[in-house]
Amino acid sequence: MKSYTDLLDPKLKGKIGVPDPAVSPSIVDYYFYLQEQFGPDIVEKLAAQKPQIFPSVLTAAQNLTSGQISGALAVAPLVDEKAGGAPVDYKVPTPAWGARFFGSVTAVAAHPNAAQLLADYLVTPDGQEAISRKGGSALPNIKGALADVSQIRQPDPAKLTPEAVAAFRADFKRLFT
Repeated sequence: MKSYTDLLDPKLKGKIGVPDPAVSPSIVDYYFYLQEQFGPDIVEKLAAQKPQIFPSVLTAAQNLTSGQISGALAVAPLVDEKAGGAPVDYKVPTPAWGARFFGSVTAVAAHPNAAQLLADYLVTPDGQEAISRKGGSALPNIKGALADVSQIRQPDPAKLTPEAVAAFRADFKRLFT
């Protein structure tokens, strides 16, 4: 498989995994990303494949590695599994999708100076290497990172209103059950 659309092959019906948008608005944004990349009907086409629905990319990866499914929309990167000889692969698309994570030091931190030192370290190349393995980094050219923030689509919070999230989840439930 080279593209998300390869998961639409009729031979894979019932053998693919998709993430559950009920878990987080970030997963709803992931489906919005797929619609931007492949058209508004991609979700209906995926539903027609009768996929298994997983609560996380980790469980999808485990089921893919074990052979329960043959492909998945989103999995935890299979870097270690592939290196260990498992017959699996993964691809980071362009643009990549990723949930953004933010950190801060609060005014009421028990040890604000220590917290600031940690925050400062995390945005250095060494800090990014420590936390970005098998994920995206805030800086370019970080060893072990699969992409950097410049290669990852930025979500539009205006499209993730409570109403839009609820409407997508209702449509997903209707299509996938």
